[in-house]
Amino acid sequence: MLADILQNTPLWVYAILAYVVTLGFRQSADHRRTLRRATLMPIAMAALSLTGLQTSFAHEPIALAAWALGLVVALLLARASGAWAGVRWLPHERLLFVPGSWMPLALMLGIFVVKFTVNVMLAIHPSLAIAEPFVTVTGLAYGAFSGAFVSRGIAMWLATRTTWRSTPA
Repeated sequence: MLADILQNTPLWVYAILAYVVTLGFRQSADHRRTLRRATLMPIAMAALSLTGLQTSFAHEPIALAAWALGLVVALLLARASGAWAGVRWLPHERLLFVPGSWMPLALMLGIFVVKFTVNVMLAIHPSLAIAEPFVTVTGLAYGAFSGAFVSRGIAMWLATRTTWRSTPA
């Protein structure tokens, strides 16, 4: 069955997977980014997960509630664990220093796997689109990945804000 699924997967899905892996590998090295560029990916990934959720479960309000819960829990966990520590604003360069991390790759692959799995399961069993446990778990997963990415964006903004406040005028 898995072989059938993989053989019938459109080629563009594999292209997206290759892009995600490439982008994730780039995040593994230390880099400098503008604030705008550094916060673009977290916003885009959260929007993509929400769009995926709405596309699959538009008529299930529990999906959005589960997404919001997953997002909030992930934000709180990221903050409590000190995730994204080491992000610093470099005022003379007006850039962010972002330490390399494999976490963005793991998160992007997580979203990819959830989206791929959900789409395959809905293609095989369309009735899952209204099954509350499936909808809820999917919403929580999308929300948790979104929260992890949004927490990264928040860390970027906080790094600049802290520096701007501590810099003498």
